Amino acid sequence: MIAHEAAHTAPETERAALLSEAEQLINNARADAYGDVNDLHQKIADLWSIILGSKISPLQVIQCMVALKLARTVISPGHRDSWVDIAGYAGLSERVLIRGNGNGESSQLSNTGSKSP
Repeated sequence: MIAHEAAHTAPETERAALLSEAEQLINNARADAYGDVNDLHQKIADLWSIILGSKISPLQVIQCMVALKLARTVISPGHRDSWVDIAGYAGLSERVLIRGNGNGESSQLSNTGSKSP
């Protein structure tokens, strides 16, 4: 293997491992422990709505959890678990969007107008 190929292989392998870990968590360990993602995030949204006095959707719960994890990366940018959780929440968001966003509307993720990777 050429040196520049080795430099690209390690980050790509680590990226794949991180995404694989997130996928395993949301589809196995966390799913087994907490049940259906939509039901769980609806329960969280209902509780937050009572606490905050404002209607919160399951998608907003996921967005807030990603924000929480991002805030933690500011303090500890090398803490891998936060990045795994962010990837996991990104994966969960599609399930919540497909089922409905908590406002009775169904949606799907789209690449329209997207400029990010």
